[in-house]
Amino acid sequence: MGLALLASRSTSCRSAFLTVGASGRPGMDSEEIKRRIVELQVEHRDLDDAIASLAQQTDMDELTLRRLKKRKLQIKDAIVQLQMQLVPDIPA
Repeated sequence: MGLALLASRSTSCRSAFLTVGASGRPGMDSEEIKRRIVELQVEHRDLDDAIASLAQQTDMDELTLRRLKKRKLQIKDAIVQLQMQLVPDIPA
């Protein structure tokens, strides 16, 4: 995926992510949660590749790099939140 496409995808997904949040729709079943986790993991890997590629460029755009890193962290947080939904609460 190209850096420009990834950056535009990242910014277009940001509003949807912030609106929906990490948990997605209320009442998502475990299969939907697992599917969303996979989607986020793919996007996380794509961002990782884009960040590595951008960081190696001599004329890199610092702002774009920071935005990609921030989006990557948001995705990681969303993945953790969704994974927590799959694990049942154990009474203390």
